[in-house]
Amino acid sequence: MLLLSALASVMGIATADTVHLNNGDKISGEILSTDDGEITIATEYAGDVKVKWESVANFESNKVVTVELKDKSRVKGLAVPSQPGQLSLRSDQLANPVVIDINQIAAVNPPDLGHIPLSGKLNIGGMKQSGNTDNQTFHADAELIALGPNNRTTIGVLYNQGASNGKENANNGRAYLSYDHFITDKWYAYANTDLSKDKFQDLNFRVFAGGGLGYQFWDDSKKYFSFEAGPGFIYEDFIKANDRDFAAGRWALDFRYWLVDDRIQFFHNHEGLVNLENFSDVLVRSHTGFNLPVIEHLNFLLQVDVDHDTLPAEGKKKTDYRYIVGVGYYF
Repeated sequence: MLLLSALASVMGIATADTVHLNNGDKISGEILSTDDGEITIATEYAGDVKVKWESVANFESNKVVTVELKDKSRVKGLAVPSQPGQLSLRSDQLANPVVIDINQIAAVNPPDLGHIPLSGKLNIGGMKQSGNTDNQTFHADAELIALGPNNRTTIGVLYNQGASNGKENANNGRAYLSYDHFITDKWYAYANTDLSKDKFQDLNFRVFAGGGLGYQFWDDSKKYFSFEAGPGFIYEDFIKANDRDFAAGRWALDFRYWLVDDRIQFFHNHEGLVNLENFSDVLVRSHTGFNLPVIEHLNFLLQVDVDHDTLPAEGKKKTDYRYIVGVGYYF
C-alpha cells in the first residue's frame, strides 16, 4: 500500500505542470490561468498559488495550453523545456516547437473566444421618514457589461421616485448604452448614447449621442480608473419650455477602489456635458458611495447622487441631491 501511494505521488509530480521562476525556484501543479498580471497554479500542497508574471522565466505543461499574445493572436500547444525568458510550444501540426518571448504573452488559458464574459449589478434602495413629515424615496439601477477580447459593451438603466406627505416630488430616469473598442491595452475609442427624463426639471426627455477616446489608467482586482472625452449632440424636449438642440462636449470618469479588500469599496463616477455654443451651459451627473459586501454576490449600498445644471428650466433649482441606502446583487 505504501509502495502504491509513493508511486502515485511520484507519477503526480512527473505529470504536473512546472513553472520556473527567475530566481531559480520552481512550482509544480496545474497551470490554471493568468489574471491581473499574475499566473495561478493549483498545487496539492498549498492550494492555488499566484505568482507575479514578471517573476516567471518559463513553464512546462503536461497538457495543451492556449497562449494569447499581446497582438491578440493565439497559439496552442504543449509547453516543453526552453531557455529562460522563452516559451516553447510543441504541436502535432508543426515540425518544430514555436518559440515565444515571455514578454509578448498577454494571457495563458484565456476565456474561449466563443464565450463572452458578462458582469453586472442590480441595486434597489430608498428611504422612508414618518412622523411630523412623511417622506419616502425609491431608487433602482441595473447595468450589464459584455467584455470581448478587445471590446466592451455596457447597457444600463436607473430610476428615482420620491414623495413628501403623499405628494410626488421626484420622478426621473435614465437609460444608456456604450461601446468601447480597445486600440491598445490602455487606449480605447468609444461611442455612446443616453436617454434621460426628469419630470420635476421640466424635462420630457433628453437624448445624447456621441463618441471619443478613453484611457484606462488602472484595471485590476484592487482598483479601476478610466477617463474619456469627446464630442456629441444633444436634443432636449421640455414639458413647458422651448425645445432645443446643440453640439456638446462630453467627459466622464469612473473610479473604484477597495479600501479594505472584499469588505469596503469606494466608488465615484461622473459625467459632464457642456454646450459648445454656450460654455456656461453645463450639466454634471455624479454618483459617489460605498459598496459593502455581505455575502457572495450581495452587498449593502450607501450612495449620494448629485445632478447639477448651470442653466436649469425657469423656476427650477440648479442642483438635485439624492441619498440612497440599499442592497445590491452583482456578478
